[in-house]
Amino acid sequence: MENQLLPEGFKDSLPETAYKEFEISAEFIKIMKKRKYMLVRPTLLEFEKSMFFLTKGSMEKNSFRVLDPLSQKVMAIRSDITTQIARISCGALKFQARPLKVMYFGDILRVNNSQLKTARQSTQLGGEIIGVKNENDEIEIIEIISEILKKFKINNYKISLSMPTILKSVSLDFNLNKEQELYLKTCYDNKNLMDLKNISTEIHDISCKLLNSIGPLDKIYQFLISENFPSKTQCEINKFLTSLHNFKNKLSKENFIVDTVEIDKSGYHNGLMFKFYSEKLTELFSGGIYEVNKENCIGFSALAENLINN
Repeated sequence: MENQLLPEGFKDSLPETAYKEFEISAEFIKIMKKRKYMLVRPTLLEFEKSMFFLTKGSMEKNSFRVLDPLSQKVMAIRSDITTQIARISCGALKFQARPLKVMYFGDILRVNNSQLKTARQSTQLGGEIIGVKNENDEIEIIEIISEILKKFKINNYKISLSMPTILKSVSLDFNLNKEQELYLKTCYDNKNLMDLKNISTEIHDISCKLLNSIGPLDKIYQFLISENFPSKTQCEINKFLTSLHNFKNKLSKENFIVDTVEIDKSGYHNGLMFKFYSEKLTELFSGGIYEVNKENCIGFSALAENLINN
């Protein structure tokens, strides 16, 4: 029989891997159900308009498209289930009591992926709290992820905390246009300080403080408290400091690091963002705060293959 090649980035899950994926999903559901999260299974594809309403097009380029033969409209195959949960929460589950706690798992497809991760089909699992009431929900999410990792015998990990709103606040403080804001984003993403002088010396000086705000939670917390920033940037930092203080007091045993200016690749976070990394620097879980239909939300997700390989 002639060899049947699969497209680049796709592969079959053979018995050993398939069983592990199933066990991870089953254990995840068990832990989340104990925490009173409801299970939902969003559709694999939907019309473009509803698929991208949360990300405002930022994930559009990474989603496969198909033409629906019935409606003759273009549909998108999901590349992130979080955006679908957002749609469901303000649609079919609109009248459910808040906070609404939802969990999910399922396959996602991506047109492109990083050089470190070549797979374009993955199993994503995660949870969301819709209608966040206070900072205790941040604590709950971190505690759940820690419980899941310990169940999978992943004990050595670091939690990176960041504030994706810092880019917009700096841009507003210095009245940057869209071109300058994009330039600032590129510099922050590459941790490039020198080129910021092309915008202004003031932005360079403020950005030096921000880009140097990378390290252990206690150290960066004290640094941010002691420094002064322009008004809108200071406002965002004050919100960030509230979260950091909460983690310091209630999750002191966790290994937190702070990276103040990490760029949000998803495009929808508007508050605290976090990532769990293994000893191998594999991203295990990620998530953060966002808004849906004027409701504050917080969620997290992981790719099953990253949990299998650690």
